[in-house]
Amino acid sequence: MRADRPCAYAPRAQVIVVCTSSFGDGDPPDNYGSFLLQLMQGAEDGSKPLAGMQHAVLGEGSSVYSETFQNCPRLSDKYLEACGSRRFFARHETDVGGDEDEQVSRDLFRNGVSAALKSGLPNATSAPAAKWEKPRASHGEPTDQIKLKSASELGGGRSQTWAQILVPLTVALAAIGTYVYVNHVME
Repeated sequence: MRADRPCAYAPRAQVIVVCTSSFGDGDPPDNYGSFLLQLMQGAEDGSKPLAGMQHAVLGEGSSVYSETFQNCPRLSDKYLEACGSRRFFARHETDVGGDEDEQVSRDLFRNGVSAALKSGLPNATSAPAAKWEKPRASHGEPTDQIKLKSASELGGGRSQTWAQILVPLTVALAAIGTYVYVNHVME
């Protein structure tokens, strides 16, 4: 993301809620790599392309993969902040192989994000609601361990089809629209 070429995934929204996992060697899911690449590039160039936005990240993973557990969610949270977005709710790390019921864990995230949005978020220039190193974790693994990825590992340099760009964006916008409708219009 360069200042002269804004992120293709960031329409002028105020809030982004990310739910992702990691695969293989801490890699992003196939339909998420291009978004993570954009975040990484925006973080590296220092242009703060997401200034004025606020975010929350739900990480799905299994601590069986201890070396790369929660890698993509952690990178996403770190890069979102480096791109200028304010963390309005602590990253939430779910361990699908852990002792905590995954649905209970996801509900804690959903209810916390919903409560934060309903109460009204402070200005996006306020201090983050939580530090990156202090997520809400349902596991006993380290919470600040990440494995950095290069642009080529995230698909940099490869051209993308429109489907690879538009499908994840459409899914994200549909999820946000559904959330807003169910939690704010239906009330």
